[in-house]
Amino acid sequence: MKFLAKMNLPNKLTLLRMLCVIAIIVFGIIDFSSPELFTNNELEKVFDVKRLVILILFAFGSFTDFLDGYIARKYNLVTTFGKFMDPIADKLLVNTTFIFLSVWAEIPVIVTIIMIARDTIVDAIRLVMMDQQVVIAASKWGKAKTVTQMIALIVVLVYNFPFFYITNLNLGLYFSYLAALISLISGIDYFWKNRKTLLEGMNQLDELVKKLIANNLTIASCESLTGGLFAASLTKVSGVSKVYKGSLITYQNDAKIRLLGLFNEEIGRYGVISEYTASFMALKTKELLDVDIALSFTGNAGPDTLEGKKVGLVYIGICIKDKIKVFECNFNGNRDEIRNQSIDFAKKILLDYLSGKDLI
Repeated sequence: MKFLAKMNLPNKLTLLRMLCVIAIIVFGIIDFSSPELFTNNELEKVFDVKRLVILILFAFGSFTDFLDGYIARKYNLVTTFGKFMDPIADKLLVNTTFIFLSVWAEIPVIVTIIMIARDTIVDAIRLVMMDQQVVIAASKWGKAKTVTQMIALIVVLVYNFPFFYITNLNLGLYFSYLAALISLISGIDYFWKNRKTLLEGMNQLDELVKKLIANNLTIASCESLTGGLFAASLTKVSGVSKVYKGSLITYQNDAKIRLLGLFNEEIGRYGVISEYTASFMALKTKELLDVDIALSFTGNAGPDTLEGKKVGLVYIGICIKDKIKVFECNFNGNRDEIRNQSIDFAKKILLDYLSGKDLI
């Protein structure tokens, strides 16, 4: 009980979703004769008590999935427990329901196999990429997969109600095949985007450092919202000392004023979260540390608006030789996700430049 009392609301909702999964398993396994609430034509199927309870549990569990994510991001209540349990609860809720409907011969077994195989492969890819210090952001295909899965399961659970009044087509079956197709595309999309690391064993950081050394280019960074995250990730690569000179972490305004020489008047005029400040940070870092390339990070990682700037607004500056460019980015997610997306974007900028792309 003390453990539950210490949990925040998103984590409690995740546990509640796990209880929904257990209840679905119980109702799915136990064979009992359920009284029917209605015995009028097609409605007698729709309102079978056993099936109705599973439908309610699934719908409620799906709602808690949306709710706990929204609350966690809005109020910065992301925890290690939540990161671990939330995806497990999500997949168990969906895949358990798919399994029972396949056992009842209402959804083709191949559809359920594709769903489970896709989740297993994507989880494996995420683990590999995490080990390589690469964060995989949610894709549009992944979101589309979730939506079509929910629609398919609900339509099948209610025996195509109320669609059977409109058409004789088994829409639940069609939605199931559509969900399987989108799941398959989503899995292929995850693999294709990360194929280089998976097949060649070289991650972005290894490649970045290798190209910096090959081109004899020195680099440094100035970080605000990322708090040294770029420096920490880059210095994990062996041999990076040949090109990486150091980092300035100017988290508070006072540090930007004292270390960089940014004036209060400039902060008041442009704001810390601005193209001007990102440009100033990159230029000053290049000057102070005498490097070929200087990167800067400033923005709002949340959970509240700052200077009237929304959560997720990030400015990333890159100074190469005597030229400067600032990228305005709008990221989504919690603090950690926004910070990690900022670092990943910076890596991509550098790799594009080192691959011959004209950025400035």
